[in-house]
Amino acid sequence: MEEEKGKEATPVVAASQAIEQKIEAFLEELASDPNADSVLEMIVDRQEISFSGPVPPPSVLREYEAVVSGSAERLIALAENGQQNRKRATEKALNNDRLKILLASFVSIILIVASVYCGIIGQTAIGVTLGGSGIISALMTWGRKKDDDN
Repeated sequence: MEEEKGKEATPVVAASQAIEQKIEAFLEELASDPNADSVLEMIVDRQEISFSGPVPPPSVLREYEAVVSGSAERLIALAENGQQNRKRATEKALNNDRLKILLASFVSIILIVASVYCGIIGQTAIGVTLGGSGIISALMTWGRKKDDDN
């Protein structure tokens, strides 16, 4: 901290120092209080535990198990089932995407074949329209797939 004397303190550092000073002042005041032991006990007993993920840490699982026998196993099974459900939903969405691409490709091919047929029978305006639609449809379908892969 002596290095920082020449530099200006950032708002975070200043706030941290202010909190430290308030805590020190509170503890000094508390030391002269005859009921300090009970207040300190309340302060020390207050804690908050948080975790992220489907399964709590082992220490928390042990506490659950101590309260209700078999609860740790049930929590782990619940997390496993949730993971399997997410996997199935992802696979289903992937299969739906594949089906959409397949059907869009089929429609594109039909439009291009119809375009060629219209060209053969002399309906060039309709053939160009159908062919253009088929080509644009194919480009949009395959272009979208490439964008989704990235």
